[in-house]
Amino acid sequence: MTLILTLGNKEQIIQLSDRRLSCNGIIIDDESNKAGVLICKNARLAFGFTGLARYGKFITRDWLLDVICKSGPPDFTAKGILDRITGSASDEFANHPFLRLPLSP
Repeated sequence: MTLILTLGNKEQIIQLSDRRLSCNGIIIDDESNKAGVLICKNARLAFGFTGLARYGKFITRDWLLDVICKSGPPDFTAKGILDRITGSASDEFANHPFLRLPLSP
């Protein structure tokens, strides 16, 4: 289970997240990063992720950093980037061979 805690006031933001990855109670990695900062044209955003960290050859951290970098253009605004990330995530989870869930009957 991943814990992410974010605290803020008008002068600072502090975000804490654990770094441990485990599978079935076995520690896989004690130094995995699950959080970051995105600096946009019009905002600074702190982010973190929980849930699926790795499955097969899919590594969420690597995918997320790649999609964030590719989602900047053309406007580099927070809303534009988040909209493009949302679209990319929807496509990835619908079509990736390791992540695609079977349709319910």
